[in-house]
Amino acid sequence: MARKFAREEILPKAAELDKKGEYPKEIIRKAWELGLVNSSVPTKYGGTGLNVFDGCLVAEELAYACTGVATAIEANGLATPRITKGARNVNMGTKSNPNTCGCHLRGCDGAGKKKRDGAEGVGFKIAMGA
Repeated sequence: MARKFAREEILPKAAELDKKGEYPKEIIRKAWELGLVNSSVPTKYGGTGLNVFDGCLVAEELAYACTGVATAIEANGLATPRITKGARNVNMGTKSNPNTCGCHLRGCDGAGKKKRDGAEGVGFKIAMGA
């Protein structure tokens, strides 16, 4: 599936995306619909639950067509291990515990107690798609 997607969706548009410097939103949306984005999200949270090796195979197939687009697709999964590690405190698809989602980047102290911006109840929606 990844190889077919790369050949039919990424490869024909790769040069134009590079030339214009455009972000491949539509390609990423289509990849997400096929389960090629965030592929290591466990099935119990709505993901495909691929292991590391299978995820590498998917990434390699996508990179065959365009490493830039493949990076945009794969970078989306960088937070997956942190989010799923803290998933016992997370209701996937709704508000989550700030500790699991990098809340410190928005001004929290990491324990979710102090907020530099004064906001109360800071949390994040975990969306498995855009």
